[in-house]
Amino acid sequence: QTWSDSFSAVEGSNTVSVRQTDVAGNTSGATTVSFVLDTQVAAPTVSLQADTGTSGTDSITNNGTLTIDGTEAGATIEYSTDGGQTWSPTFTPIEGSNTVSVRQTDVAGNTSAATTVSFTLDTQVAAPTVSLQADTGTSGTDGITNNGALTIGGTETGATVEYSTDGGQTWSSSFTPVEGSNT
Repeated sequence: QTWSDSFSAVEGSNTVSVRQTDVAGNTSGATTVSFVLDTQVAAPTVSLQADTGTSGTDSITNNGTLTIDGTEAGATIEYSTDGGQTWSPTFTPIEGSNTVSVRQTDVAGNTSAATTVSFTLDTQVAAPTVSLQADTGTSGTDGITNNGALTIGGTETGATVEYSTDGGQTWSSSFTPVEGSNT
């Protein structure tokens, strides 16, 4: 064995034996200690569990659940929604715009850099408005027309509009009025 009067631990596994020599020249038996030096922890990866918007990468979702990967066993996960000023063990997304930072603290007490993800949570959509383009009956509000075209309003940009003529049993992307009553 090689003996030295100083020791510098390295990242990972370390085994060191320690002995002493007194002023009279007597050397003690060695005492050995093994330990793992862990001074680093990687930032976790964070993504939306389901990007349900019009594309798979538009960061719009109707489910604000996050997928957290790259965490160490036993690590504590924390979330911040105020740019890292405060941290919490839980995160609840809000309707609309969300920016959340995620970090982990490993069992050795090392805290990672934060990974930040931004997304829009959209869980609600209002029913569109619908009216006849022209109510040509004897009254302007009697629902009788010689032109079955509809005016649809109140739709969100990029929304898909569907029509049903059987009380919501089946839906179609187009509507063709028939002679007589249309519901």
